[in-house]
Amino acid sequence: IRGGQNATTGKEVEPPTAGELQKILDRISDRYKAAVIIAAWAGCRWGEMTELRRKDVSVIAEGDSEIVVLDITRAVTKVTGEGFIVGKTKSAAGVRSIVLPPHVQNVVIEHLSKFVDPSPDALLFPAADGVSHLAQSTFGKHWEPARKAAGREDMPWHALRHHGATKAAK
Repeated sequence: IRGGQNATTGKEVEPPTAGELQKILDRISDRYKAAVIIAAWAGCRWGEMTELRRKDVSVIAEGDSEIVVLDITRAVTKVTGEGFIVGKTKSAAGVRSIVLPPHVQNVVIEHLSKFVDPSPDALLFPAADGVSHLAQSTFGKHWEPARKAAGREDMPWHALRHHGATKAAK
């Protein structure tokens, strides 16, 4: 679409500082710490992150340490009247493998052992029933107090993606 790349929402999204991100991680429930890490350091969109399954996470031993690789190949969207629809990522460029930085990998490894069913198709962040997709409105009950604790009531979830992009650019 001609000029589509110039479209804006008119909103300036300010990513969290390192201190704000830490306050969010300190406040959010343990079940969702890895979600914040994945959004902030892998730059995943909400639909990409909530469609991540155990089979999409590789923990590779390398010497005395481990490397965590996320394969982003799908996304989920909630459609009114139809529920959750799993499909492609927003664009072809959205299909990617992401190596998490070493300082956050343990959060994801711990999340896999504590909160994710051993089945390859198990969602990393399921709804309360353990098998359905997590609604953003449900997650908001955890996100709102965490961002408030960081003094960032203005910050949308998507700002974490901006954090990842900023860190990657540096």
